[in-house]
Amino acid sequence: MCDSDGEAMPVSVDDRPTITKRSYVEPAFLTKMFEVQFLDDRPLSEDAEREVEAILEAQLDRHDVVIVADLGHGLLTDRLRGLL
Repeated sequence: MCDSDGEAMPVSVDDRPTITKRSYVEPAFLTKMFEVQFLDDRPLSEDAEREVEAILEAQLDRHDVVIVADLGHGLLTDRLRGLL
């Protein structure tokens, strides 16, 4: 997330590893054959959800448009979607 000056406002969740993506490429033509992803896409914990909610509440009235990229990995809970 970013503040009104475009500065990052990261939310860190300690029990989630960074997403790792591994692509397998056909060597002759460098064509991607398939990809394996290691990720934890459980819904946010209540503590992390409250942290994201506080950041959003502080920023929503200051902006005309808010863009949130969840990519289906569990960031947007029902409560956060309702807030947006």
